[in-house]
Amino acid sequence: MKRLLLLLCCTASLALAQTPTPSPTPDISLMVARLKAAKSVNKPFVITLKDGSTVTVASGAYIALNPSGKFTNVYVFEGDDITHSIPVYLISKIALVTNYPFD
Repeated sequence: MKRLLLLLCCTASLALAQTPTPSPTPDISLMVARLKAAKSVNKPFVITLKDGSTVTVASGAYIALNPSGKFTNVYVFEGDDITHSIPVYLISKIALVTNYPFD
């Protein structure tokens, strides 16, 4: 009985030691990929948050992502020194704008 218990404990600790660290959730990874794609197009786009509010990005030059790969926040710069710090997990949709005043 002691050998079985010892074997179970060793097996469980080995399984925990080999468990990989979790990667970012698929939603965040997908949203970051979409943000990068929208930024590279360099046209205006709208970020819609889960609460329904929106932030318009004039072009790819007005948005910043963390270059280290830790995508926790996105920074959007607007006129009059307004900066939005948006947690990526709050973004629900990204859409290109077709009729923007600067087109």
